[in-house]
Amino acid sequence: MYKYINLFSISIFLTSTYILYANWTAKRNKKNTMILMTLITIVVYQFKIIIKGSDINLLQYNSQILMMLLILKLNLYKLKNHNLKLVMNMNYILSLLPILVSTNYKLIEYNRLVLLYMLMATVYMFSISIYNYSLSKNSKIILILNLSYIAICLLVKKNIYIANMGYILELMSSMMILRYIYTIYIKESELKNIKLSKKISLFRDEIINDNEKLEINKNISMAIKENLDKKNKLLNTILDQSNKCVILIDNLGNIVNEDEGFYNMWREYKSFDGKLSLLKFLDNSVKNKDKFLKYLRLLDKKTDKLKGEFEGKDGRYFACTYCKIIIDDNEIGFICYIEDITYKKKSEMKIKENHVKYKKIVDNIPYSILLTDENNIIYNNKKSENIDFRSKEINNALFNSNKNGEFKYMYEDDKEIFLNIDRASFRDCNSKKNVIAIRDITEYKKLLQKLKLSKEKYESLVNIIPEGIYIANFDNNNITYANSRFLEMTNYKTVEEIDMDNISNSMIITTSKDDENIKFQRRTVKSGQKDMHIECGGTIIEVNKKLNVVGIVRDITKQVKAELMEIEIEKQKIANKIKSEFFINMSHELKTPLNVISSSNQLMSILHKENIKLNPDSQLSNTVKIIKKNADILMEIINNIMDLSKLELNVYESNKDYYNIVTLVEDTAVEFNDYVKLNDIEIFFDTDEEEKIGLVDPKDIEKIILTLLTMILRYSDKKSLVEILFTSKHSKNIISIKNTGGYDYNKYINDKDRRILDIAVSLAKHIIVIYNGKIDIKTDSDKNIEVTIELNLDKDIKNYKSRVRDDNDEFIYQKYLNMCNF
Repeated sequence: MYKYINLFSISIFLTSTYILYANWTAKRNKKNTMILMTLITIVVYQFKIIIKGSDINLLQYNSQILMMLLILKLNLYKLKNHNLKLVMNMNYILSLLPILVSTNYKLIEYNRLVLLYMLMATVYMFSISIYNYSLSKNSKIILILNLSYIAICLLVKKNIYIANMGYILELMSSMMILRYIYTIYIKESELKNIKLSKKISLFRDEIINDNEKLEINKNISMAIKENLDKKNKLLNTILDQSNKCVILIDNLGNIVNEDEGFYNMWREYKSFDGKLSLLKFLDNSVKNKDKFLKYLRLLDKKTDKLKGEFEGKDGRYFACTYCKIIIDDNEIGFICYIEDITYKKKSEMKIKENHVKYKKIVDNIPYSILLTDENNIIYNNKKSENIDFRSKEINNALFNSNKNGEFKYMYEDDKEIFLNIDRASFRDCNSKKNVIAIRDITEYKKLLQKLKLSKEKYESLVNIIPEGIYIANFDNNNITYANSRFLEMTNYKTVEEIDMDNISNSMIITTSKDDENIKFQRRTVKSGQKDMHIECGGTIIEVNKKLNVVGIVRDITKQVKAELMEIEIEKQKIANKIKSEFFINMSHELKTPLNVISSSNQLMSILHKENIKLNPDSQLSNTVKIIKKNADILMEIINNIMDLSKLELNVYESNKDYYNIVTLVEDTAVEFNDYVKLNDIEIFFDTDEEEKIGLVDPKDIEKIILTLLTMILRYSDKKSLVEILFTSKHSKNIISIKNTGGYDYNKYINDKDRRILDIAVSLAKHIIVIYNGKIDIKTDSDKNIEVTIELNLDKDIKNYKSRVRDDNDEFIYQKYLNMCNF
């Protein structure tokens, strides 16, 4: 639609250009030339915007600034302020920059600065004009809207809604410009011509009065000419010169008047030299000249005026009034008053065509259409064979304005006929008319009866289906029908007893109206004291112009239990497969070649110690670092595999003693936080108790926390927050590690090397079982992850050991590098 608005705006600009060019050809001055050039530039911009398509921002802004400049120029048309003229001309010259630099990409960026200057200059001109001169209210509104639109586009990223507003503003600006051009170049020029004509008329009257004083006995022909001139002036004042004119024909058959309206109506005679004969005019411009001459011949026998019509050879139609010109009982010629009635004539022809077309449409409607007044049937398309319009019963229904809708009457042989009446009233020639549509709905009524019987049959069938079936209103979800199985599932006896608040969120599910297949969803609901697994879905159908939901509910409790068993079996298979892979990997004695590699790397670093120290960025130094890093990672993986195997064989050794679990977790988090700050990730720790004692191996706890923290940090976004919360309730202690809104789940899914980390997580899950605990990991695609560690600790233990780390100070850092940078 907005493309059509843009085309309409261009058509208005072209109209304004045509009007201005027509005036410019007659009166060329600097002011008219500058306005014409501005208007032509706007048209060029508009066409260039349509051709370029999407890349139109700078062009559109330049075009709108030119529109505002043109509105100001037209408002201040008579102004002689040289400063404002200088700013306006500068703005116009700068507006040509986008066309000149359209192929130079280096200069296009400067156009934005030029655009900003043009906008500032426009605001300056607008402010000066408001303060010093009177602008029209509509101009102020259009200018403010355009300035606001450009400012919003420069500040806010342009979208389709802002772009569409720009097209509307262009249309408003084009209409405003056309209005001012019409006022300045047509209306004011016409007023000037009228004033000038009045002055000339007064001046002529004064000359005539003087001549009458000097020459009282002037000849008769001069008196006749003066009389004709006065009448011609009077006619020119009364007539609208655009579509009416007067032709004076002398007795010799020549057109002698100088009516400007005649030459405006037939422009081809403006440059005609010499006398224009009536026959020449009729041959060139009138299609049925014999008819025209016939009226003139009739005037010879009658002195009354005659009225007629004729058609021009250019397709126009004219109404003509023919009269004789009689002065002092002498017949000196004819006068023809001609009016252009092309629009009226074509409108009448179009109305006749439409009348025939609509009559054919009404005649082809398959049911009765009547046109009536208060007492009679004016028109009947005669489409109903079973309606006797002579019967009293039908007439009462037709002429009773309150009779609408269905009614029944008895036709011949006591045949029942059901009819539906719709009516509409209107006023025509001060009388009330009615349009009445009568439909025979007898077959429809019979069909409803059949449907009622069919409904009873289908209800019996639906009630024995093992699935629950219901029908609900789409607007309010109120159930209007439910079979016995659905009532059994919901523990209700009748449809009226169903509580929608209890079942709507769990059972009432719909799919799109256009879906071919019903999409089912699984839910778990309460059925008495037990949980029942269901599969439910529905579709939307339209019945009597109302939307209804038809739904199906299936009891899949047994199926879900079977699926859960299959899932458990599949998990067991996966676990056995991982166990087998562990034992296969162990059989290759990975540590032996790894130790050889590590020893060789250490020897290389000792032999080239000085070189590495002097050139830390050399290839040798980087190679030593890479070998050491990968060797450490591989050693970590092998150790995890070894520990996991020991756990599987129940030979894992732990040095358990009583420690404060809160301190172990907090120390690990604090030490870890110093290193993750390198990636702008912050760790926050909070607890509801300062001491919670348990019989644990501190290395096991650190290993679990370190592994799970690494799993979260490796796939966390920068500047995200990882929270560690320690809560306790009775003998259960919960350690929660989570990142809300900053976890990249897709990065985790697509990480080819995550199997290394998965082994460490699997080891952590096996270790936690030693302490009668468990680990639960919850992730989703909404950038959230939460790991919950549950520990069962002894109660009422007061004495405990403090953790003494025998590792070096780089332990946490090294673990972080090994786990996060593989």
